Amino acid sequence: MELFAPPLAALIVVIVGLFFLFSWFRSVSQSTVAVITVFGKYRRVMREGLNVKLPWENVFQRLSLQNRALQLEFQAITEDQANVRFATMVLYAVASAEEDTIKNAVFSFASPQEFQLALQRTTDGSIRQFDATTKQADILGMRAEIVDHTKKNLDAVVSSWGYVVRDIQITDMTFDKEIMD
Repeated sequence: MELFAPPLAALIVVIVGLFFLFSWFRSVSQSTVAVITVFGKYRRVMREGLNVKLPWENVFQRLSLQNRALQLEFQAITEDQANVRFATMVLYAVASAEEDTIKNAVFSFASPQEFQLALQRTTDGSIRQFDATTKQADILGMRAEIVDHTKKNLDAVVSSWGYVVRDIQITDMTFDKEIMD
């Protein structure tokens, strides 16, 4: 029985060593980056492909660099007090793959959901601001102006968060039934 102890111990050491060695490697998907922290402090960004991650490093968040879409529905009131229901789509992405931009995009909000909430509230606030100065009869013909006004407002705000708004589309605009009759 003593003859088998050293080879068994060596096998266990090799298996544990291989486990730790392979646990140092992380794969990051195409068009994605991983933000690495050490004890809660930003350390670096891992790019696409196979990367080395030391045991004391933590993958804080993975961030997609691809375009993302946010569907919104809300209502606004025109200058002459008519209710208008909007359905819009906002197409956005991380502004660039540079390290500072990625840090901004990851650390500007506590979670991606909070960023989406801020984007949603900023978008509907901008459209409501425009509608409050426009009469109901003029609203339907002003889709392009509404989009331009909203995109200009969003560009100024979201760039400081590390994002860019690529497109805004108003997919539907309806008025209250009483107005339509």
